[in-house]
Amino acid sequence: MIVAAMLDAGLDIDELKQQLATLDIIGLDVNAEETKRAGLRALKFTVDFPEQKHHRNLEQITGIIEQSKITESAKKTAIAIFEKLAKAEAAVHGKDINQIHFHEVGAVDSIVDIVSAAIGLDFLRKADQIKDKLAKTSIRAPFSGYITAKRTEVGQWITVGGTCFDLINIETVLIRVNVPESTISYVKPSDPAGIRIDALDIDVTGKVVHIIPRGDPAARTFPVEIEVINKTGRLKAGMFARAKLPAGPEIQPLMVTKRWIGGNGHPVDWEIIGAYEPICCNRPVLLAGEPKVDRWGSGAMIDPVDNLRLRARAA
Repeated sequence: MIVAAMLDAGLDIDELKQQLATLDIIGLDVNAEETKRAGLRALKFTVDFPEQKHHRNLEQITGIIEQSKITESAKKTAIAIFEKLAKAEAAVHGKDINQIHFHEVGAVDSIVDIVSAAIGLDFLRKADQIKDKLAKTSIRAPFSGYITAKRTEVGQWITVGGTCFDLINIETVLIRVNVPESTISYVKPSDPAGIRIDALDIDVTGKVVHIIPRGDPAARTFPVEIEVINKTGRLKAGMFARAKLPAGPEIQPLMVTKRWIGGNGHPVDWEIIGAYEPICCNRPVLLAGEPKVDRWGSGAMIDPVDNLRLRARAA
């Protein structure tokens, strides 16, 4: 069972067979095959050999292991296991360990099981050592992504903190735009931003995450970084983008009922002078979204335009 578990963990069956062959047990063969127990997948390890009725003592078993060509570490482990078994048998029977003759434990299949387990333990120890060495020689990035540039060569000595390669992650991208100083005060963190990517002919949305407080004195602009989620990976580093950000204070549009609209069906605008006793003067302008007024409605939304001067909201 232990050997089967080690084989399933990565111990190579062919390598195991080569090492067991050095035990010089005539007709010995081992195999591993998949099976199921209680509906669960498992690996079964079997030992095949000609039937023998030969009881061995500790010295004989130790001799078989010592003359083999398995690793020294595996030899020590296997012999140590048999010595513990001999001490237990000797304690039970009240004899010296050298007078103990193993019966089932001294059979070929038991010897092969114990030696195979020792070989497997040696393999796992080496695997851990290799893993430890790899960990000490591996460079792990804090995130996954794409390598965009290599900064070192094979065999080159690197120093602690030295750059080996450039790595980028584009699941989330930052778009940096330069905002004029005249409008930077209207941009706030977490503001939504409309982004136009001309190369892809798409519009995406993002949000302002950083407003760099140091501007360019020559261009009189301030850098603003906008975060855009890029799950599909369509946006690439270095692409050109245009951003739409607030460029002035937020102004509440004015709702005007139909009795405030007149002028022979032509669009007009009103300058509201008083809050409680509205006094209006007729000034022709274009209504937002309405190039012509064909019929009267219950109300019209007027966007603030240059020639609309709002003094107070009409009651």
